[in-house]
Amino acid sequence: MSVRALNWAFDQKGMQPASKLLLIALANHADDSGYAWPGIEGIADRWDMSPRTVSRHIHLLSIDGLISVSPRYRDNGSQTSNAYQLSMTPLTDCHPPHDTGVIPPMTAVSPPEPSLETTVETSTLPTWLAMLANEQPLDEKTATVILGWAEDYPEADLQDMAVTVVLKWPEYKRKNKSIFATFKNWYRRNLTSDVKLKSSYRNGTAKPQTSRDSIELEARIQEAGHHPASPEAAQMRREANTWEP
Repeated sequence: MSVRALNWAFDQKGMQPASKLLLIALANHADDSGYAWPGIEGIADRWDMSPRTVSRHIHLLSIDGLISVSPRYRDNGSQTSNAYQLSMTPLTDCHPPHDTGVIPPMTAVSPPEPSLETTVETSTLPTWLAMLANEQPLDEKTATVILGWAEDYPEADLQDMAVTVVLKWPEYKRKNKSIFATFKNWYRRNLTSDVKLKSSYRNGTAKPQTSRDSIELEARIQEAGHHPASPEAAQMRREANTWEP
């Protein structure tokens, strides 16, 4: 997985939500050059889509020029998973040559004052935290706190929630100052919801749900434009959790 590829995918604008989610899924499998070869069934299982939906949005991404698709074959001639190339700037174009022999001229401009907090380099972070840090600078103190907090939680669940938060952050940052605090609060809310649902299920009053179900419910709440703590959000949770066996 490549933070560079994920950052590029998140930066793409004007897309259908499902197409953008699939672009992020491909970027999650890609290397720093944007090359990936995940199977359609694997993408569908990992991101809770049907194989048909995955195929359709791969086609749309290809039409829009965001990816190119190439078939791959085994030694016996049978076809295996396709290869996908994200339409990223090649690595060779990202940096100037190291040894040009040109000395930059002196200027009278003073260097910027160093910040009090050192910003953490995203390449040293887990993918889920790098996604958040790409949206808002992360200092060492905050990184230490959130990494210590996250030790007890599954990496896959943390990454699912990071995708949800980053996709909705342009809307929610008007209300929430810190993407990292928002991430922790939304994750805790999902954990609390899971505990209540399991208890209700044992009593026969709620349907069984997984952590992924809770994340999808919170995403629907956000897409409806409701704040997570609003009465409308609470009503959507009650309706989603009502079950008649």
